[in-house]
Amino acid sequence: MVKKCEKHLTVLVIDSRSEEIYNRMGLPIIPAFAETHNLPYRPKTLHLTQGPQGYGFLLRQEKLRSGRIAHILREIDPCSPAETAGMEDGEIVLAVNGEQVEDAEHEGIVSKIRQSGQQVTLTTISIAGRDFYTQLAMSPLLFYDEHIPKCEPFATPALEHPEGHQNPPQPRLCELHKEGTGFGFNLGCVENKPGTYIGQVVSGSTGERAGLRKWDVLIEVNGQNVEDEYFDEVVRLITGGGTPLRLLVVDGLQYDKLRNTRQTINLGLNNKVPDASQDDFV
Repeated sequence: MVKKCEKHLTVLVIDSRSEEIYNRMGLPIIPAFAETHNLPYRPKTLHLTQGPQGYGFLLRQEKLRSGRIAHILREIDPCSPAETAGMEDGEIVLAVNGEQVEDAEHEGIVSKIRQSGQQVTLTTISIAGRDFYTQLAMSPLLFYDEHIPKCEPFATPALEHPEGHQNPPQPRLCELHKEGTGFGFNLGCVENKPGTYIGQVVSGSTGERAGLRKWDVLIEVNGQNVEDEYFDEVVRLITGGGTPLRLLVVDGLQYDKLRNTRQTINLGLNNKVPDASQDDFV
C-alpha cells in the first residue's frame, strides 16, 4: 500500500494509552476524531468586499474527473476584489459565509452570494485538494474552521446535582431543522454492538449550530432512548422522525462515567413529542 502512494502518504496513528481508552469505551479509531499534522491540502477562506463592478469572478458548475459535481471559481478579473482576496482560477467553493454549500443547487449558491450584500466570505479548496479528501472519504471542512464566521454560541443546559458532589456529565438537547443538504452530521457505531455516536459534524451546518460535536454519544432521538439500539434502528428513527429533529447527546469522554454512576438523564424528553411534518431526509 505504501509503494502505491505517489507524492503523498497519509497515515492515521495513535499512542498506546489512548488506544486503550478507545477500546475500553468501545469506540473505533477513525479520522474524524484525529488532530491533523502536515496535510498537503487545506481549505482557505476569502473575505471579499464588493467593488463598482461586483466581486470580479464567475461561478461555474462543472463535473470533476471523479464524477462529483462542483461549483468552481473561474474568469477572475485582474485587480478585482476576488483577485485581491487571493482567489485563484479553478478553486472549488465549499462554504458561503460559513455555511456548507457543496451539495447545494448552483442557483442557490449564487443567491446566497448576492444576498450577502457588499461583503461575502467564501471557503474554497483546489481541485487536487478536493480529490485528496474524497480519497479519505471526508469533508475538507472537517478539520477547518479558521476565519470562518462563528455561529451563535450554544448554551449547555445545567443539570441539578446534590450539594457537595461534583458536577455530573451534562447531556445536551440539540434541536435540528432540516436544510437543503440534510442535518449536516454522520453517524458511527461499533460493529455488532448497540450504541451510536456522532462521527462527523459539517462546519456551518444545522447540526453544528444545534450544538452537536463529533463523537457525542446519542442518548435519545425525539424522546426515545436509543442507548441499547443498534445502528440501523437509530438511522430509521432519525430519517422517519420528522422535523425538527431532537437529539439528546452526551460527550463521549463523559459517557462511561455517566453509565458507571448510573445517573438518570431526565430533561423531560420522555413526554410526548409534538406531531411533526413528515419529510424525506438524506
